[in-house]
Amino acid sequence: MFIKRLLAFVLAILCVLPLSACGGEKVDDAELTVGTSGLYSEKEIRSAMSVVMDQFERGFESCKLLTLTYDEESSVKEADHWAEQYEADEAIVLESSFYVIGNKNPSLNSNSTYRGWQWILTRNGNGRWELQTCGY
Repeated sequence: MFIKRLLAFVLAILCVLPLSACGGEKVDDAELTVGTSGLYSEKEIRSAMSVVMDQFERGFESCKLLTLTYDEESSVKEADHWAEQYEADEAIVLESSFYVIGNKNPSLNSNSTYRGWQWILTRNGNGRWELQTCGY
């Protein structure tokens, strides 16, 4: 009886393990880097990061977010352009890297790591950050 239970347990684990890669849209283990900023508080930057992570979970099937970074020097170079394009008071640019686990997303290469993927967010006043676009 014990052997049957043990065997059933082991088989159940073996059936569940492959499913852990399905969907893949994992963000929990991502390394978040909030650089120093003279423009935004850590709370404001983390709020923008939260928007990105929510979108990543919903829209990047079979992918795992590895890093998400705010680098003020890089962000400032493009922020005015993006704010103007989206008719917003301000913009923030975050950069990420992620790994494509499977082939559920035909626009991404399976088993590949994407680095330098930018996320452009805007806001008006002290409102909420809104994701406008992302990519290279």
